[in-house]
Amino acid sequence: MTIRTFIALDLPEFVLNRIIELRDSFFENVSDLKWESRNKLHITLKFLGDTDENLIPDISRSLADLADRYSPFSLKISKAGLFYRNGKPAILYLDFLENEYLLRFHEEIENIMENFGFKKENRKFKTHLTLLRIKNDRHLNRIKNFTKLGIDLPEFISDEITLYRSILKPAGSVYQPIESFKLNNRRNNGA
Repeated sequence: MTIRTFIALDLPEFVLNRIIELRDSFFENVSDLKWESRNKLHITLKFLGDTDENLIPDISRSLADLADRYSPFSLKISKAGLFYRNGKPAILYLDFLENEYLLRFHEEIENIMENFGFKKENRKFKTHLTLLRIKNDRHLNRIKNFTKLGIDLPEFISDEITLYRSILKPAGSVYQPIESFKLNNRRNNGA
């Protein structure tokens, strides 16, 4: 049997709080946008997609080994931006200052997952956090103005990666942690 999986960096609570405050204050009188829920705010390192459940223990061991070789590192949100699909804004995201250490970490994840048969991503990795999936043009000017804000959120330490299961439901996907891995291999089972 297969399950949908991905690997992500979670954000500390204080950063999530600041993101939600910033978003809610800027879009105070707008109630009809479908924001990503707080528990879905993360940085995706690798979307694996359909994954044979029998591979999960080996993937977990490989991620634990990887986490053992890396130390916690700092990240900082730099600005908001838009990803476009067919020339139209599709996703509002938060962008991060480039971090060479994270780029090396991500490249190792790509290499490890390729050994399990997952295709390597061709595009350059862009550290980002999805805030909103844009479904129509309503509020588009306001959304574009949000990308012009000077965003000053605190730098934070990232010290854990999580292997997630993504369950598709009619109301949207639900994410369940399978296992988390503290950098330097302090393991924390997710269920």
